[in-house]
Amino acid sequence: MNIIQQTATKNPCYQAGRRITPKGIMIHSIGVPQPDPKVIANNFNQGNADSCVHAVIGTGEEVYQLLPWDYRAWHCGSGPKGSGNGTYISFEMTEPSTIRYTNGANWVDLDPEATRRFVLQTYGRAVELAAYLCKLYGLDPEAKGVLISHAEGHQMGIASNHADVEHIWDREGLSMAQFRKDVAAAMRAGEDEKIRYIVQAGAFASEENARRLVEQLKAAGFSAYIREV
Repeated sequence: MNIIQQTATKNPCYQAGRRITPKGIMIHSIGVPQPDPKVIANNFNQGNADSCVHAVIGTGEEVYQLLPWDYRAWHCGSGPKGSGNGTYISFEMTEPSTIRYTNGANWVDLDPEATRRFVLQTYGRAVELAAYLCKLYGLDPEAKGVLISHAEGHQMGIASNHADVEHIWDREGLSMAQFRKDVAAAMRAGEDEKIRYIVQAGAFASEENARRLVEQLKAAGFSAYIREV
């Protein structure tokens, strides 16, 4: 996985600069047949954009990070119980060019073999990113309400009425239940890699300066912490 910093500085969401304490991860599928994550990332970096996610992924190793992970994104709207924007990290998955939407979340498949290959590849990338983020914030992907889709967010009453990601995954035999298991398995596999080296990034007399550096490191995708001496 290669996290590419492509901060959406023109997006009003980024400019608002509101912070959150992440309690979970909500995953999305873009709802248009566009396979290139960079195109989607560029679309979010507009001054008139009314939404923004933390990251966009496709079939490749690249993860385009648009917001620091602890920024409040505009990704799921709201429901009768509030908005998941205030507690969830979010990322969008691209969709293959081999599908055509008819109405709403309904679509036809122009090349089932290519579509399945694309969906399985993005699924794998999503597992990798979700495992990374769960480790970064100490989240249990199998705990209730931690790792959810936009559709599940709506069912919980904290998101608008969208069908993603299930409207894509269902046809390929994929599910959020299996996704949570796969993310947990990926995290356990990573635990076998023992930490041998720790790098100190700075030393400060001011706690404020120390916390500022930690935020910058986390935004860049590093695991960072403060130890008082």
